[in-house]
Amino acid sequence: GEKGGGGGGGDTPFREGGTLFVSLVNVTGESQRISRGALRILGQPVPQFTELTVSTEGYPGSRQDKEQRAYDMVLAANLRFVSENIILRYSTAEILTRLSIGGRETLIVYGGEGDWGEMVFDILGDGQIHVDTHGHPSVILHSDAENDRHVSLSFRYIARGGRTISVRVASPPSPERGGSSDAGGHVQVVLLTRAEAGRTWFPGEVVVTGFDYLQQEEGEDEDEEDDEEDGKGVAAEKVVRLYVEHEMKRKKKAMKVIVTTISAKPCRLQGYQVIRAYSATTGVTQFQRPLEISKKLETLLHIPHDLLRRHVRLAHDNAEAEVEYDDTCEGWKDAVAAPDASASDSAPLSLDDLGIHEGHAWYRAEVTLDARAVGSPRLYVEHASDFVSVYANGRYITTVCPLGNAIDTESKDQHLGTQGISTESKEQHLGNQESLQDMLRRALRPGRNVFAFRVEIWGHGAFEMPIGGLLNSGSALPALSPRGKKGLHGAAHMSGVPFERWRVRAKLGGEISGHFNSENAKDENKERTAANGRSGTKRRVTLADGRRGELGTPLTLARGAVVWYEASFSAKDLPNRDVLHAPLSLQLSGENVCATIFLNRQSQPIGRWVSDDSWLHRGTWANPTREMWSYSDPDRTPLPMRDLQDDENVLHIAFKDMSPHYCSTGGRVDEVSLALNDDDLTVGGAADEKTVRTPHVSWRDRVSLLVASKQL
Repeated sequence: GEKGGGGGGGDTPFREGGTLFVSLVNVTGESQRISRGALRILGQPVPQFTELTVSTEGYPGSRQDKEQRAYDMVLAANLRFVSENIILRYSTAEILTRLSIGGRETLIVYGGEGDWGEMVFDILGDGQIHVDTHGHPSVILHSDAENDRHVSLSFRYIARGGRTISVRVASPPSPERGGSSDAGGHVQVVLLTRAEAGRTWFPGEVVVTGFDYLQQEEGEDEDEEDDEEDGKGVAAEKVVRLYVEHEMKRKKKAMKVIVTTISAKPCRLQGYQVIRAYSATTGVTQFQRPLEISKKLETLLHIPHDLLRRHVRLAHDNAEAEVEYDDTCEGWKDAVAAPDASASDSAPLSLDDLGIHEGHAWYRAEVTLDARAVGSPRLYVEHASDFVSVYANGRYITTVCPLGNAIDTESKDQHLGTQGISTESKEQHLGNQESLQDMLRRALRPGRNVFAFRVEIWGHGAFEMPIGGLLNSGSALPALSPRGKKGLHGAAHMSGVPFERWRVRAKLGGEISGHFNSENAKDENKERTAANGRSGTKRRVTLADGRRGELGTPLTLARGAVVWYEASFSAKDLPNRDVLHAPLSLQLSGENVCATIFLNRQSQPIGRWVSDDSWLHRGTWANPTREMWSYSDPDRTPLPMRDLQDDENVLHIAFKDMSPHYCSTGGRVDEVSLALNDDDLTVGGAADEKTVRTPHVSWRDRVSLLVASKQL
């Protein structure tokens, strides 16, 4: 970093036109260093005094897509200010923002901690130049500003809030101003590390750096009255209410929060100690607050593992599969285009065509069979998606996930078929080795037969080329493949006999009627007993607790069952929300089960859960996994903190059995519990595991920022 080298004013490569932004994209997977003069931006060699580091950031992947490390660094050149006699020729520091603080133009820049940056300012006119680095040893001036008419600086990014550089230009004396001079321009540069930039906030015309999260509270800002003390006036203050959070380290019993502010006038943070007094030159004030934790954080964050097993009720919800169920009641409608058409023309319509685009739905249909058809049963539906559970005359048959393909019990290509299950299968709950044909044969009877199909839209599409003239004209996008539609559609028959009287209804019964609505809950509260874990229906529910080594009986579903699980818990059993922000997750585990999760009787679910991959492969050529395109633990569903009540909270979980035809029992739920979000989630097995950052436990507070509104 020798002096000079910045070039004289005549060497400035550009002064006309707008600001130029240059993107340097690093996809090598590791940090790259660019030597001096290796780049030229509109004829200007960059960098001139230091090496430029283009670092990387981690982007979490999944089993199918490994973690990526890349970065897009954006540099600015020819940046103009309101002060027309100062131009930023170029900067290798990235710009967070620019704003005005007390009439002083402020440019906030950042870079990787320990790296170097540089910038060059061109000064127009012949005003006197003042450069102030405020004694920071890591800021180096490379030019004789007054003679060179430019300011060349380099600096190192150090995690030390409040580092600033000032560039001022005073206009020369003018006869029009009585021979006096005034300020011709003033630009202040604030240097931050990348981590500090991510913790910089802008409430009430003040720059605040240091909190992990900050939100200015709604409502009018207040003004405090002037006070008189010993005959001296004290500055009146404007009060800005802040809600703040700061990450806590679980193994530490004490920590310090250091906060830096930049303001036009003196300010203070209520409850915080001043460790660097307000500077009228830079506007910087620095505060700290020691946080003494009286108990170990693990104690403050304790959540009883059996919390969701203390107040439990169960309700069954698959009456729609029964033969005598009334599908003419409210909510049901015809599922064919022409209800009066002949049987051969009465193919079911997809859920998309029926105006159902999310969640659950039930189809029902009838078919009349003779003894021959009953003896050689073959179920065929041309297209089905996403998850489809099949019932014949009230008897559960199986669940498949065709993802747009056909349901065909005689197919040799799918996991459905006549082969039953291999005796070498590792799946549990075996004992029913009969084929699908045998099971259908036992369920069917000569004459009228009623089929029900429980369908769930999960969101997977068919991985196929769309139809509609795509290859011919190129103008048919987006074209929708028939296999990309949801529900059942296309030809549908049983042993060659078309189904008739197709009916459909959106949602599960419990979503419509509310098995555990607020009116019923008041009366049933008296029936709950926390001590023995019995539910209002007097049925004991015990789940295995592997973490504590207790022996328990998992919740085993009947084959084809839909069971609503209601668990209530008190906010008093959770970490104190006034002091701690402790993100929570619902933790589930099991086998051959799918679940939809609702919180506090809201109509929209907060999450859905797939227990394992094995049943996802039934009925499809694809190889879906429950971790596909997911960065988080598939057995954990985050609870939205804003939806938790201050007193009682209620979780409703619709557990749906997804077991195959060869299992003698239904799916199993092994765990239902609340847990803190891990600091890092691990996804994948030992060979390809990766970690993913999630919201951490943080201390929370409400703070008043008091800014002087006038100086007396």
